[in-house]
Amino acid sequence: MLSETLSKEKLLSNGLFQESLNYTRLSKAMKDLRSVVMLSDKKQVAIPAESCVIFDETIAVLSQFSGFIDFQSDFVERGWLNALNAEIKLNSIIQNTYQLPGKYQIHYIEEGCQLVKDGLEEILADGTGFYQQYSDDEQCFVFETRYRWSQNGEHIELQYVSERTRPDGVCTHQFEKWKIPEVQYINDVCQLRTESDGNFSCVYNWDGVLNKAVYKKNK
Repeated sequence: MLSETLSKEKLLSNGLFQESLNYTRLSKAMKDLRSVVMLSDKKQVAIPAESCVIFDETIAVLSQFSGFIDFQSDFVERGWLNALNAEIKLNSIIQNTYQLPGKYQIHYIEEGCQLVKDGLEEILADGTGFYQQYSDDEQCFVFETRYRWSQNGEHIELQYVSERTRPDGVCTHQFEKWKIPEVQYINDVCQLRTESDGNFSCVYNWDGVLNKAVYKKNK
């Protein structure tokens, strides 16, 4: 192996090691990398959905910074010299204005960073909303919930009022009666993120696992 060969080489004072990191270009490189890992390849293990969300969150954070880090190591007359030169700044954070009320197609991020259609949602200007989840074959809705919502900066705070389901998620079964959700599922919150084409997404933390819903406005 190459590593075994290198380990036998004598250490000589004739080299320079330099490593640079450009934050301005890093976020774009991360976006390009994300587009690569999204490509379906049956030979590769699909990236877990939560890892995809973390990937997106990392890009969002890196996009806020610009500048560079330059690290150099070299032999000098008195020995080994390490030099670090850095210039990093936080860009002016754009306060996004989200036009939330509207009708949306909802998609969730699945394994392999793929978007999978989940259902329909209508967010009303009066602070209420209505969500419907598709069956696996998208032939009917198998779950519906009504909720109240409010926006607090970059967050949406949700309070679910009522819900109903079709038994076993089967389209031929009638919906059960509306009921109040269980206590642990009444309140929720999501982190708003901007998406392309004027859409937005919400990052949820459900039972310690990150999930991301992408809201695509119906045209």
